[in-house]
Order: sequence, then C-alpha cells, then structure tokens
Amino acid sequence: MTLKLLDRGFIHTNYARVYNTSSVNRHPRETLFRGAEIPIFKVVFGEDREGESRWYQIGREAYIWSGAVNTTRDLPAPQVKEIIFTADDFGAVGTVDDGIEQALKYGLRSIACFTNFKSSDGNTSLKKIADLLNKSSNYKPELEIGVHLTITSGNPVRGREKVPLLCRTTRDPHYEQSDFYDFKQILDVYRSYGETQRDEFITQLKDELAAQIEILQNSALSIPVQHLSVHHDTHHFHPDFHQAFQEVALDFNLPLNGETTRLPVRSINSLPQENHRAYLHLAGKLSAHHADEYLHSDPDRIRRDFCNGFQTLSCPSIVFTGHFGPIPFIHKTGFYLNRLVKKKKKAIQEAFDFLNTSEYASMEFLLHLRQGPDHKKRKTYESETRNSGYAGVNHKSFDARLAELLSFKETFENQSDPPPGIIRGSWKDVRENYACPQRNST
Repeated sequence: MTLKLLDRGFIHTNYARVYNTSSVNRHPRETLFRGAEIPIFKVVFGEDREGESRWYQIGREAYIWSGAVNTTRDLPAPQVKEIIFTADDFGAVGTVDDGIEQALKYGLRSIACFTNFKSSDGNTSLKKIADLLNKSSNYKPELEIGVHLTITSGNPVRGREKVPLLCRTTRDPHYEQSDFYDFKQILDVYRSYGETQRDEFITQLKDELAAQIEILQNSALSIPVQHLSVHHDTHHFHPDFHQAFQEVALDFNLPLNGETTRLPVRSINSLPQENHRAYLHLAGKLSAHHADEYLHSDPDRIRRDFCNGFQTLSCPSIVFTGHFGPIPFIHKTGFYLNRLVKKKKKAIQEAFDFLNTSEYASMEFLLHLRQGPDHKKRKTYESETRNSGYAGVNHKSFDARLAELLSFKETFENQSDPPPGIIRGSWKDVRENYACPQRNST
C-alpha cells in the first residue's frame, strides 16, 4: 500500500529516517519530509522510542519510526514473534553441564540432552539430567527437555553388540570412552558397506535412535521428551539418514489438549545460511567419496529432501547458529575473551533484529555453553573431552563456549525479556502452531 504523510509541519529529522540495513536502529541515511508518499510493506517491532516501538518497512531494508509520521489510514499491528533459546550437549562434560545450569538463571528453558554417556566414575547422562532437575526445582515446570540424538559421540544405548555397524572396530586412542565413529568417518563407513549391510546399518540406526529417546521417556524422571535434535547434524549427511530420523521421530507422540501430537524437531532452515552450507561442504570434503556424492552437492537439495519428509512434524521456522564459535587460533583469555563476549552479544541482537523484520514467525536460538575456570592451557579442555568420550568436538572451541555463556548472562541478567515484538516461545507452541517450513517444496 502507498500512504501519504499528513501535512502537520516539518517532520522531526531525529526520527524520520530511512535505514539501509536489516536493523531498525542503525545509522540514518536519508530524511523524509511532509507530504511524501511512502510504500509501506509491513509493520514491525524495533527500537523503542518514547514508548513507541512500531516501525514501518518502506523498502527492502529500509524502515521509518512510526512515531515520526501520521498516516492516512490505520495499519495492522505487527506480528509477535517467538524465540526459543536451546542449549545443546547436556550430559557429556561436566563444565558444559555447569554452563547450562548457570544459564537457567537468565531464562534458558530448553535443553537438548544426550542420553548415551557414561563416565569412568559410573555417572550417566540420565543421572546428570536427574541432578539438574533436582537442583533446578524452581524452573522444572518450565523446563523443556529434548533428546540430542547422536551416532558420533559417546556410546550406543543398545550396546555395541546390538548395533555393531555403527561402532568402531578398534578404539580411537583420543576418545577411548566413545564406541561410535567420528562424524568425519561415519559417511565413508556407510558408503563402504554393500547393499545388504547398508540395510542392516539403517535398521541398527533406527533402533539406536529410538533407544536414546526411550531411555529418557521411560525413565523414572517423570518428565516428557519435548523435542528432538541431532548432534553434528548427521541426519543431513545422506538421504537414508534423513529417512531413518524421520521414521523414528514419527513413532513418538506427546499429549496435547486431549490429543496426541508428534515430537517437534529442529528446523533445517539455518541462519546464517552460509555457515550451514560451509559445514555441509566441509563434511563432504572430509569424505573420501565426496566428488559425486550427496553432501558435496547443493545444500538446497538437502533442505528440500529433508523438508519433504516432514509432512506431519513441526519445528520452529528457523534455527540461529551464528552465536557458535569461532575456534580461535590462540587461547582467548582476559581482553580477547571480553572482545569475543561483546561480539556474541551483538549476534544475539542481530538475531532479534532479523526475526522482527523477517517473515519468519519463530526461531530457535542455538547455544553451546561452558562454565568453569578460564584455564591457562587448552590441554585442560582437551582432557575434558577425551575422558568423557565427547568425540568430534574441538576442545579449542571451549573459549567460545564460555563467551557464549557470558554474553547470554549479560544480555538477560538485568532484563529477562527479549525486545518488543518478541516473546520467549516454547516447544508446546511449536507443536500447536508451526509446521515444518518448506514442507511442500519440490
């Protein structure tokens, strides 16, 4: 629609600005005057000024504060968006678990848990989840525990004797506590099998994934599994892996308003998209058969294949992964760690800006956290991952994980809610409202 600014004198130049960026509160570029005709595409929430946080989108990446203009007709209210903050990898490494527990104080309510780890002292993932629930009783009614399925870290719940095709024939000297193949190896292993072995591999894969859900679902913890995700995104590595994951997900139901619904899953739509593309290409290059194989092909094809199978599953519109990493070349402490924290706080704000101004209705914001001492030597991090069987995780990223926790704390320590226009969502909302995006793609 085209709206005309009413003639009520000169529009205050502090407010009537056009912003050539996806953020609505960045540097101004142009001033609009009275009588100007503006095509308004939609109304969004943005920076709050004088109690008014509505902004009009007047171009592809241009916005004007609604308080600076009077329009010739009323505009519809902006859509309120939902965001879910999820911390991955609970149940493997103590300092990671401690970081997730710390984040509960600042509003974290969604946790993706391993169920297949057992440490040398006999402590298991399930016991760690039980301890978390006991220590976090104030948050328990709001906590949404999901299963972080894995075939690349830890040990099979079924036992290696029942899923031998998923397990190493010899122990990895770096990760003696892990029976699974490394994520850089699993695809080559699958492709090395003949047709009969591949069929058996997929049977064992589905059996193991189901077992990782069932062991929590049938435990004495009396807490339902609320969502599913996959460690290292290995279910994107091959169409057969897609199919196996989908079939397992469809087998599990949750009660909702007197009916049953499917367990919601993590979205295939990733932001920044280039990060996911780079990861899939890297995984393809690490494979000895990458030249003409699936992972090294167009990632959009993977997205289509994945979403086409999700006709009856639900997920948030998009998952934000831009808060993760990087893996620094040098150990980040002191000044350098503080710089990384500021960078990650900015990433949180960028995710808010994107969600507010995009067509997406919901977002899952992915967190990888760590608490504990700021070790002077990275070898300490390395021993943490090795001793737990936390394979396929670069210990050098643990600096960035600490920065993720600190940035999350500093963002929400004094203000628990997201900015105007965004509310903290839940996986229950996802089950009720959000079908898998692009599910009708061809």
